[in-house]
Amino acid sequence: GKEILSRTFVSDITHSPAYYHFSYNDRKIGITSANENKIYLINNDGNLYQGFPLKGNTLFSIGRLTSTSRFNLIVGNYDNFLLNYSVQ
Repeated sequence: GKEILSRTFVSDITHSPAYYHFSYNDRKIGITSANENKIYLINNDGNLYQGFPLKGNTLFSIGRLTSTSRFNLIVGNYDNFLLNYSVQ
């Protein structure tokens, strides 16, 4: 029941935060601000993941598209586009 991190955003968070569990001690939180057209990936220490924020205005998914690929982040954008980012 104690606060473990706090972060302030410029604009409203428009979707519920998403929790990503990559390994025992590698967990991240995904935040969407559709008003800014930005998505954020927050490390478990409260800092932004390298390269973020990125463009996007929907909930996003992170996973591997093939067994040999890096992680891909898929997110919706304006004009009905899907964006596919490579995440290291």
